[in-house]
Amino acid sequence: MIKCALHTVSYSGTWRGQYCLSLDKIISKAAEFGYEGIEIMAKRPHASPLDLDKNSRKELKDFVGSRGLEIACLAAYNDFADPSPYNREINLLQIRETIILAHDIGAKLVRVFASGMRDMHTAASSYEQWAWVRENLIESAKYANDYGILLGLQNHSPIMQSYKKVLQMIKETPQNNIYFSIFFRGMIV
Repeated sequence: MIKCALHTVSYSGTWRGQYCLSLDKIISKAAEFGYEGIEIMAKRPHASPLDLDKNSRKELKDFVGSRGLEIACLAAYNDFADPSPYNREINLLQIRETIILAHDIGAKLVRVFASGMRDMHTAASSYEQWAWVRENLIESAKYANDYGILLGLQNHSPIMQSYKKVLQMIKETPQNNIYFSIFFRGMIV
């Protein structure tokens, strides 16, 4: 069954001229607009794992439920194609903490990127970047499995430009403990 969810990035103030609302106001708006769920960006200003302690995680989960919504997805903003091993390790840590946050607030899905939201890294070949993404998705899936979380790999540039690339990546990560969903902008399949 498909449910309609509002992504909090819509009110994050990320783009010039865009409204920036607090997470509680966005949740209330989603309920007011008739959405069934909410996709929460796992970064500031909304739900960075750095900012939410045990109590605030429970309060968030309870508040979403009190508005008749479910947390459809927690959106991670990672870059597994960065040529720096140090930066890739930081991204793995961010994903692990996002998975733990998802578990704590009752989300069953964490949306991940293959790479960041910029152009291809020029310090490495596309083959090297693809291999790093595959390696880091396999490791991320192990963390997700530990917490019963599904990873949703989004078709987002520059590496996952199409659903075909997403399917290719899924074929190349054939482990029994990996959970993937194909995540298209606005819809989970």
